[in-house]
Amino acid sequence: MESADHCMAIYHQRGILLALMAAILWAFHGLGLNLATIDITPWMVTFIHSLFYLPSFAFLRWDHGERSYQTTDKLLSLAAGICDSLALCFAVLGFSLTTVGNASAIVFSKPMFCAILMAILSREEFHFLDVVLTVMNTIGVFLIAQPSFIFGYSSSAETSTDHLFSGAVASLISALCGALQFIAIRKLNERETYDLATLWAVKATAGFLISGLFLNWVDINISNTSNMWSLENLGYLALLCSSGVFACALTYTALQSQNASVVSLVCASEVFFSYLLQAIFTDDNLEWLSILGAALISTAPVCYATKSFCQERTSN
Repeated sequence: MESADHCMAIYHQRGILLALMAAILWAFHGLGLNLATIDITPWMVTFIHSLFYLPSFAFLRWDHGERSYQTTDKLLSLAAGICDSLALCFAVLGFSLTTVGNASAIVFSKPMFCAILMAILSREEFHFLDVVLTVMNTIGVFLIAQPSFIFGYSSSAETSTDHLFSGAVASLISALCGALQFIAIRKLNERETYDLATLWAVKATAGFLISGLFLNWVDINISNTSNMWSLENLGYLALLCSSGVFACALTYTALQSQNASVVSLVCASEVFFSYLLQAIFTDDNLEWLSILGAALISTAPVCYATKSFCQERTSN
């Protein structure tokens, strides 16, 4: 009887376990992106990544019954998919230029951007807590990026510093695009017209177009990248891209059985796992300024999740 109660207790908390698994998988995905882009251009990784969202076209619902989609719904779905694709593109670019832990921490600036953008676009209140967390997040980003115009570096370290700063900027743009995607999804949920298959179909299409344009812009001759088309590299890319899709699925499944604040809180552990994997599998040094910056950035999702959790407990 006791064992059955324990099993039921574990089952009811499955959302936390799934969110933790997603956080670990996202950390490994970031490490894989960092290692893959040593030999393969980030835009090629994004291009291949889009392939794994193509099956979503098979789940599109062309007949929506009594629900009629307005132009606003279609535009919101389009914006959500494009922003999701851009978030992926710039995240891959960020992981290719800076360290695993730093890129992962900066991408977690999404809650800050969500609060700012919702205050601008939806006239939601911007509380004192939002101001404090925005300042802390900004300081954290600067501590991680360490731009030379603030910290100052010798000419010998200039190239490395420029790469780290570019990676930090790309990760920050990814966070901004992710925040825009969340806002679009929130609006679709309010209008009861959100559909995951539609979002992923748009993401796949936008990913092909965006990464394809960049591949053409940098003038890459795909037929000459014989090393990339080796069986080993293709297998690695397939494993890497499928892990991202699987981590996405785990996060969505966790949200079905656990409230969003708890899932966000658990997913924040991705930053810790990213720095841990960086220390184990890469030669990148862990700098105390970067770790301090990551801690400041991670404060935002933790605070927002705790605040939301407390509000839900009070309302119940």
